[in-house]
Amino acid sequence: LRLNLTQFDPNKKIGPLMPINYLVENHFMFKPEFRKNMQQKYDRYKTYIFNFRTIYGDGNCYYRAVMYRYLELLILYRRVDILKGIALDISKSFCSNEIKKRLYIGTDYLNPNLILQIMVTIIELVQSNRILDAHLALYKSFLFSKIFDYSIILYFRYILYIRSEERITSYV
Repeated sequence: LRLNLTQFDPNKKIGPLMPINYLVENHFMFKPEFRKNMQQKYDRYKTYIFNFRTIYGDGNCYYRAVMYRYLELLILYRRVDILKGIALDISKSFCSNEIKKRLYIGTDYLNPNLILQIMVTIIELVQSNRILDAHLALYKSFLFSKIFDYSIILYFRYILYIRSEERITSYV
């Protein structure tokens, strides 16, 4: 399958992976007091943190960062079973009218067929041991498809909502 990512979004949602010292050297160059503090933190954690990635700050940056990294790890660890489960769950979730009403989702923001096509493409690439291609497909999907990016964020928010609702009702 070829991805058809026609929804180009000029705002870069996911940045490239960069070495952590680049963050210290370039982001705090004009404020020496921040640079010194950041350098101290870098020195303390450099054995644990090697790279960083910028995430577009639009109010969904936390969800985007977590979901991107989670999907990235599933690809790198070749967890096809979990990727298939997510793809199936997403396709069920976004086709349900009850869920759309509950989350106030407009249909113009969701295209379950596109989301499923991207997920199936990633799964097929992982299954054929083309991990770098699968990773690139994930990266480009977040980067160039506003629908995919938004849908993954909504999915993660929905999962968190359902889990918290289940936890609350179990106490009642």
